[in-house]
Amino acid sequence: MAPCPSSVNVTHVSFCASGGGAAIACDRIHRALLRHGADHGVRSRLRLRHGHRADDPSRVVGPPQGSHPLWRRLQPRLTALARRGFASAHPMTHSIAWPATGLGRELGRGDSDLIHLHWLGDQTLSIEEIGALPRPLVWTLHDQWAFCGAEHCENAALPGTPRQEQGYRAGNRPAGERGPDLCRRTWERKRRSWRQPFTLVCPSQWMAGCVGRSALMRHWPSVVIPHPIDTTLWCPIDRGAARAALGLPAEGTVLLFSAMGGTQVPHKGGDLLLDALQQLARAATDGMKDLRLLIAGQATPRTPLALPLAVQYEGILHDPVSMRLLYSAADVVVVPSRIEAFGQVALEAQACGT
Repeated sequence: MAPCPSSVNVTHVSFCASGGGAAIACDRIHRALLRHGADHGVRSRLRLRHGHRADDPSRVVGPPQGSHPLWRRLQPRLTALARRGFASAHPMTHSIAWPATGLGRELGRGDSDLIHLHWLGDQTLSIEEIGALPRPLVWTLHDQWAFCGAEHCENAALPGTPRQEQGYRAGNRPAGERGPDLCRRTWERKRRSWRQPFTLVCPSQWMAGCVGRSALMRHWPSVVIPHPIDTTLWCPIDRGAARAALGLPAEGTVLLFSAMGGTQVPHKGGDLLLDALQQLARAATDGMKDLRLLIAGQATPRTPLALPLAVQYEGILHDPVSMRLLYSAADVVVVPSRIEAFGQVALEAQACGT
């Protein structure tokens, strides 16, 4: 058996480190290793395609080293050309991860002892580059894209067995898709390129179950490791002080729903919450005048929600302090998700005592 190295260089690879739950989770894992890994010989670096370095030497942001500017301009055009004619009723992001970006070559030449993949999207690494990365390699699954086709999660509104469990065949394409079968093409490229399994990190038992049922990765090694959270940052604030800081009434019941995109994202279940509130209003004998709903992650829409209670939109909040105030001001945080890889909103709320 080879001796254990005295130090391990870990390179996390992600599209960005802010702007969504997957990016935030990747950043937290990286920060946790920076804070606690040094005593165990672990050095962590974050390799991002987009974002801000903020004078942090542990973050490398930008295009792949040595990539030609002309190719960087051509790549998104080729991706758009490959997508031409494709349409889907599924509202989630679709990524074909083609063509190659050059980041795979950079990572292969680097000094990493372990490459840790996160959310990649279209412009980080191609499917073929992922298959050629040096081992050891792990991948934390922030959504279902790794074992789906081009879609980043299954369509929870469709009945029957999800396509990623059956395998992507010509006869099981959903009725809501038109044009070239990008999902089948993308899945087939993964099947051809990823012949050597690598370790998958699932942040929840639910995600591990999805992997175990998938046609592509059901026999791959996987482990469940929940996302970390810094409880010195995410901790309770006095409810009265939090409400005063946000300009909320001191009395009354406050519900909080937080999701990137708010009620417009089906898999986050905003419509289920609104339906539940309508049912609650019909059953209430004393009205709902003392109930207020806060929605974080969405700007105020042109057409207001038809609800018999006060609704307040908080927009997209990127700083933890504002979110910590919202969690602490609320009496209840509601998480009605249909699909949730982990549930960081629930974790943050509980850390803040709500």
